[in-house]
Amino acid sequence: MLELADWTVRRGGRIAAQVAELKVRRGEIVGLSGSNGAGKSSLLMSLLGARGAQGEGTLRWERAEVSSKDLIRRVGCAVL
Repeated sequence: MLELADWTVRRGGRIAAQVAELKVRRGEIVGLSGSNGAGKSSLLMSLLGARGAQGEGTLRWERAEVSSKDLIRRVGCAVL
C-alpha cells in the first residue's frame, strides 16, 4: 500500500499541490483529474523525486516510511 499524509509539493518555492491523506491499496487503480496547472504532474513527480518537485510530509510504502528514492527502488518506477 502507498500512503501519503500531509504531503505538500513545492516547485520553485511555491506550493504546487497538497494532499491531506491518500491511500492506494495493492491492485487499485487511481486517476488524477484537474485543470492545467492544478498540480497533478507535480504530485507524481514529487513521489519519484523528479523534475524539481519536492514533496514534504509522510510517504509510506507497505507501512514503512520511505523517501522518494526508496520508493523508486522498491516499486521500480519510470518517468516518461
